[in-house]
Amino acid sequence: MEVVGLPPVLIIHGEADTVVPVSFAHELKAAVLDAGGEVEMHLFPGEEHGFNAFWAESYSEDASEQAFELTFAFLKSRFER
Repeated sequence: MEVVGLPPVLIIHGEADTVVPVSFAHELKAAVLDAGGEVEMHLFPGEEHGFNAFWAESYSEDASEQAFELTFAFLKSRFER
C-alpha cells in the first residue's frame, strides 16, 4: 500500500499510558515520516490514558490545557489563511 497526500499529523500521548503504550506513538511517528508526511509529537511524562478527559480518573487539568494549546497552535500554524 502506498500512502499519498498525508495531512500533517499531531501526536499527543501520555508516557504512562497503559491502555495505548507510548511505543505506539513512536511507531506512528516513524510510519508518517517514512511515508513522507509531516508529524509533530508531544509526550507528557507521567500522564496516563485520558489525561485530557475531564471525566476520567487520570484527568490532569494542567496537562489537558497544555495539550489543548499545542493542538490549537498546530492547527493554526498549518491551516490559518
